[in-house]
Amino acid sequence: MNGICQTSEELYKSGNVKAQNQDYHAAIADFDQAIALNPKYDEAYKSRAFAKYELGDYTGAIQDQSKIIELDRNYLFLIDAYYFRGLAKFKLKDFKGAIDDYSKTIETVPTYKGAYYARGTAKFELKEFYAAIEDFTAEIKNAPEDEDAYYRRALAKSKLKDGEGAIEDLTKAISLKPSFTVAYFNRGIIKLILGEKESGCQDLRKSKELGYEKASQEIKKYCE
Repeated sequence: MNGICQTSEELYKSGNVKAQNQDYHAAIADFDQAIALNPKYDEAYKSRAFAKYELGDYTGAIQDQSKIIELDRNYLFLIDAYYFRGLAKFKLKDFKGAIDDYSKTIETVPTYKGAYYARGTAKFELKEFYAAIEDFTAEIKNAPEDEDAYYRRALAKSKLKDGEGAIEDLTKAISLKPSFTVAYFNRGIIKLILGEKESGCQDLRKSKELGYEKASQEIKKYCE
């Protein structure tokens, strides 16, 4: 399928098939050719950015998302580009840059799935815990069944010494995902800090039972 008569659209479709099969290097080669034939092919830039991201080439992914933003040809692609560029910047620990991109997404589409969560996670990394809580709360408003948002908000509350609030969020996260091993673990640790030894040890044992090996060390330290 690499004949010289292939069109940019054919190369794009071929690259997507390869990407779906997780053959990302071959997919990128097809996207490269598609873009060479049509330098304004925003769909090819988007797919190539995804393939680069999956390969851990976050700088390359940022460059492709930036090209989509520069082209500004498709409103939906533009919004996605800011969000996914933010994800790549986060991977490179450019948390402020990630926040800027997530904010552009949120300003345009306040209900964009995952955007508040992603921005809250970046703010958490910058130790902006109050601001992170606000974003996780906004994510929960948009997606009330998002157990990860409750979990992350619990971690931020814990950093602010709000143990009871953290336990409440962890309990909600567990109710949404009963196999949430790390949520049991963290709830157990917080309970121990608050002097609730019996209940805390129960959570640690549940976490271990579900396969979270780190719980074993804490059980030996606090519960035996």
